[in-house]
Amino acid sequence: MDTSPNPFAAPQADARSQVVVPPGAGADAEAERIRRQLLKHETSVKSIAWLYYLGSIFCVLAAIGVTVAIFSNESDNNAETLGRAIGILVVLIGSVALAVPGAGWLRKLDRRGRIPVGILSGFGLINFPVGTLVNAYILYLVFSAKGKQVLSDEYKEVIRLTPHIKYTTPLWLKIAAGVLLAAAALAIGLAFMPK
Repeated sequence: MDTSPNPFAAPQADARSQVVVPPGAGADAEAERIRRQLLKHETSVKSIAWLYYLGSIFCVLAAIGVTVAIFSNESDNNAETLGRAIGILVVLIGSVALAVPGAGWLRKLDRRGRIPVGILSGFGLINFPVGTLVNAYILYLVFSAKGKQVLSDEYKEVIRLTPHIKYTTPLWLKIAAGVLLAAAALAIGLAFMPK
């Protein structure tokens, strides 16, 4: 009995993701079409991971600062101040505990990343106005129909079939990122200059 796929069979769709990959010879062409259609969204979802990694670094540095302040002899260690410091420390550690695995899952386009992203970005909506806009966009990227497709198992198969398709960052975006990094380095350098 022949078990090879029928090239004339109708395409099979998964009801969860709506990614259609027909059996047989046309699968590569369909996978290319899907990958090209969702490539920008895929790259945007993966870029969220870098934001979470960067945020985790800042949270760890802040947690170290709070810990030093708690155990410092110069700090005012009354019960109210100590309670606030411990509360801040718990929030910082909890944020890192959610962000690091969530970022790892997003880099792999694993749907498990949606849970920590939903929690962190949900709380991030409180930071009006910039935090609200950034976190609303992150929630859109992950929970939209395209986000669900990109984070599906079927899309991983599409990526496997199309390793030759890569996203290229536009030159203007590279320049803008360079300017922002230079400005951040200058601000940090000015903060540590002797007065």
